[in-house]
Amino acid sequence: SASAGPGSPCATGRRIRRAGARVAHGPPNEMKILLLQPRFTYSRYMQIAVEMPLGLCSLAAVARQRGHTVVIVDCLAEGFANAVREGDLTTYGLPDEEIERRINEFHPDLVGVSCLFSAQYGNARRLCELTKRVAPRAITVMGGMHPTVKPREVLSEESVDFIFQGESDITFSDFADALERGDGYGDIDGLGYKRDGVLVINRKEHFIADLDALPFPARDLLKVDCYYRAARAHGFVLTHSKNMNLITSRGCPARCIFCTIFLVWGRRFRARSPENVLAELEQMKRDFGVRHVQFEDDNLTYDIGRAKRIFRGMIDRRLGLAWNTPNGVALWSLDEEALDLMKRAGCYYVKFAIESGNQRVLSRVIKKPQDLARARRLIEYARSLGMMVGSFFVVGLPGETREEMQDSFDFRYTTRLDYTVYIAAKPEHGTELRRLCEEKGYLRKHTDLELEGGEGFIETPEFTPEWLRNKIARENKRYLRFLITHQPGTLLSLGWLIFKRDPLIVVKHLAHTLGLTR
Repeated sequence: SASAGPGSPCATGRRIRRAGARVAHGPPNEMKILLLQPRFTYSRYMQIAVEMPLGLCSLAAVARQRGHTVVIVDCLAEGFANAVREGDLTTYGLPDEEIERRINEFHPDLVGVSCLFSAQYGNARRLCELTKRVAPRAITVMGGMHPTVKPREVLSEESVDFIFQGESDITFSDFADALERGDGYGDIDGLGYKRDGVLVINRKEHFIADLDALPFPARDLLKVDCYYRAARAHGFVLTHSKNMNLITSRGCPARCIFCTIFLVWGRRFRARSPENVLAELEQMKRDFGVRHVQFEDDNLTYDIGRAKRIFRGMIDRRLGLAWNTPNGVALWSLDEEALDLMKRAGCYYVKFAIESGNQRVLSRVIKKPQDLARARRLIEYARSLGMMVGSFFVVGLPGETREEMQDSFDFRYTTRLDYTVYIAAKPEHGTELRRLCEEKGYLRKHTDLELEGGEGFIETPEFTPEWLRNKIARENKRYLRFLITHQPGTLLSLGWLIFKRDPLIVVKHLAHTLGLTR
């Protein structure tokens, strides 16, 4: 209960305020909220992507609608050219002195820190520590994937006052409103807090039913030119540097054992209306001069009728945008008519999330509702339209044999895919894959940062991580030779799209592909 009492959450809030949390003066319900995207640390051989933090932008849009004053600082994008190398790791982003200056300049009441990936938790935690050092009266909140899967670990940090699990567009502003009014926040969905030294975690149970009710992400609070200058979007394949990402749907009913997205968005598919999506695309073009967009949905084509209405709307409104789908599209609902419309609407490069070239592995191991015969047909059709077709595969799963992995490696030759990525299965926190590996003793010791590197830390009677790493490297070399010999046009087209944005990305990618980085 959030009712009064010395141990109530409401009382906790009052104690924070009495301890000196400065509340902004102005209209009712106004707080000064600073939202931070942390720096990112990568293996120095990995390619850094710089994308707009749509989650923070959505939090900001709702909070601003409620009357709060909001500032976003994307430490990665604003400082992506600042690279600090330490051993085999490189951290990209604004230095501490600049972040401190921005905090002192704004004097926030509430600081929200995003932690999208467990691998970047160290950077997110350091931001909270820095905030408490510079502005000890500010209240710190962390949200994103890592607080969702490891809430107690994060909330145990002295520098973290609160955490949010999963989708928080509305609940974050509910929390800010409660702090401003001095009301209880104890029943807010997905909130974690400390009460008399005890960690309290409210289970995440409710998701936004009507996504059209959300305002468009507050991209205007970002330094948009930073993203245009970086031109390092997801997948790195861009036809124009004036690129923005968008998400038109949430939730996934599929139960792939390695996927974490359901932990944030839930299992039920929810989608914005075509009219709402088209209005956002028009706003992006009108207000920001966008020339290229990336649909980052996990299931853009899940509701194929809705997807076709979006594509027809893009054609009818003559948006003239080039676009791609770096997160992949749902093949089980895709058809030839949709691909026709995608091509006419400006899609030049489509990613198919095939995951495995072996049907048994797809159906029985990964548990993905996908038919490989259908995938082959759609790849062939998309290529006949002149679209580039890429795909990604996950290899090294418990229960997968070496022969079945070979089916995945050979799939790209029989379908003549333009681009393929092979990823060693990652046992991320909160997934069925991790639970299975822990139960069977297949999981090697590792840090979350190492896991992000893609090396794989699963060892079964069939394979070791070292064997898998070497196998992927050998197969990548084999494919590079195939492209040079049989598809030089594909290699040149794809390479040029990346090279003209940043030649170093091509150099790093080739070095990693050829196994020269170890």
